[in-house]
Amino acid sequence: MGKITRSLALGLALAFALPWPAVADMHGEHSAGTMGDSIAAADTPEENLELAAKYREMAANARDRAAGHREMAERYGKETKKGQMRRHCDRLAELNDDLAVEFEALAKAHEQEARGE
Repeated sequence: MGKITRSLALGLALAFALPWPAVADMHGEHSAGTMGDSIAAADTPEENLELAAKYREMAANARDRAAGHREMAERYGKETKKGQMRRHCDRLAELNDDLAVEFEALAKAHEQEARGE
């Protein structure tokens, strides 16, 4: 793999591995400021449930992105020449799966907070 290709692959992988506010900004979901304000103000069960719904939406979006990357990986096929591109797509799918799990965990935590648990 050439130096430029490695740098590009690393940059893209890091972009999808950024903390949730950066990922949310990248995908036009909820800005860091908006989510930060909502988190700071979440004192009532209703506010916690609203945050839980946003996190569930973000989890669904991450799962959709993971599926899209898997589809791209399949389109690259198993050709040796395109193997590194397929691995890139597989890795992005994996990272988005991980994001979905984290967003679901945050949603669950806010739902528990709303119930006073």
